Amino acid sequence: MSARGSGSTAARWRERVGRFVVDSHVSWTRPHSAARLDQIASLASPAARGQALERFVADLFRRHHFTVILDAHAAKPRQTDLIAIKLGERYLIECKWRRKPANIDDLDSLRSRMRRTTADVVGVLVSDRGFTQQVKADVRHQRHQPVLLISGAELRALNAGFHTSLPDLLYRKTEHLLRDAQVLVDGGVTPKSVRRAQSLPFPIPEHQFALTHANGTASVMEFDCGYDSPVFLNELPDIDWTSAGGAGASLDLRLGLADESDFVRALETLGDLGWLSEAGRWVIEESSRTLHGIGVRSLIECLPRWKSRCEHGTEQVAYVDQFEGGFYSLTADMMAGEVRTARAAQLSFELVGFPLDPAPLIHLSRALGVHETIHARPRTEKSVDRHWLRPLRPDLRVVGFVVTHDPYADPPSELWVVGLVVDNPYVSEQTLAEEAPLPAELSLLGDCQYLVCALRNYHRLSQKQPSYVLDRIEWARTSDRLLCRPVADWS
Repeated sequence: MSARGSGSTAARWRERVGRFVVDSHVSWTRPHSAARLDQIASLASPAARGQALERFVADLFRRHHFTVILDAHAAKPRQTDLIAIKLGERYLIECKWRRKPANIDDLDSLRSRMRRTTADVVGVLVSDRGFTQQVKADVRHQRHQPVLLISGAELRALNAGFHTSLPDLLYRKTEHLLRDAQVLVDGGVTPKSVRRAQSLPFPIPEHQFALTHANGTASVMEFDCGYDSPVFLNELPDIDWTSAGGAGASLDLRLGLADESDFVRALETLGDLGWLSEAGRWVIEESSRTLHGIGVRSLIECLPRWKSRCEHGTEQVAYVDQFEGGFYSLTADMMAGEVRTARAAQLSFELVGFPLDPAPLIHLSRALGVHETIHARPRTEKSVDRHWLRPLRPDLRVVGFVVTHDPYADPPSELWVVGLVVDNPYVSEQTLAEEAPLPAELSLLGDCQYLVCALRNYHRLSQKQPSYVLDRIEWARTSDRLLCRPVADWS
């Protein structure tokens, strides 16, 4: 009796010590989190493992700024493990750590508790050993009462430095369940989402290039130019052009994009949520040349063809577009290699001001996997600068046109010139560089082979003018890209 009692006491002591050690890990570095899960696994009692897992999950939610209530009474007369609340998000969480996967009885128990709470609550069932197929099927078919499933493998992946976070995991699980009737388990720790079977069509660009030495129109031109070349725009929104004072606001989102496919998915997400327009422009840059393009579809078509232009090194990709209330740039570095790894992906907004209703920006951020550390900053300088060339106004050598169809023609077949592609006079004319030097902010412009200019007065393509002059250069910046609008006129 004495020996058996001593063994039982020792086992209880080890369990209590283990529980104390598990609960004492307040520092949430990733190695500590992994060690904490290992310590939970070493506990002998299923009840002790479940309670320790409950405290682990509670700390995980608190780490992401949820209010967490233990043994909440929201589901009376029965209790539940956890309630986690942050703004409009409310989760009812139950944790299981047994030797077998969670079964349908565990799911029914959670659902019965959910029925006694408010309708906006989403259930979360956490099980270290995963879930039976019956559980997954029931979750998929009963989407009117959504339950998210989180496995032990996903908990470990969350704390192992993968490109995701708990808020992002919860968001994507919810989106897949409610939108696509898919139960995301285990595979949900990766940042990639399943591409929609039918994406919304991309906006048809309003402009095209028409080169003087070729027939027809094109969406892409190649320049001799290196990294950090400007993105040329036909229209440059001035976010300071309002009746109120101030200088607008900037909002930067760091995106955890892993590769080229993620970059394309980010563009698709922008399109699905209404952030793409007909005015989008882009560049793909390498060390000696740059592709300038019009429209998001041409960018997506050009990205996979990198082997024909860049066998080694890195390409810089930038897409610029505008919307009511400002403009933005989406940028990333793409590595050459079997896997087109993405680096330093950023979405940078320049806004008239921070909107009174930030819901569209918040929704976009979450859809792109950005849930925290989102900060808007007031701008300290004006949005658009202008460099006037009068009275010098150099003559321009035209190599192409930017054209659009006459919107009032029926059918709209006639092409109108709204812009020019010209030899860069700052490269070809020494007099201009000496008498009207570029401002320091436009020094990168001096390395471009061509300029893509907006045309101040439009004319029909069939009625080419005898000469064109450069009138002024306008420019603006996002946090990561120079945007440029040279303005030409015909004389």
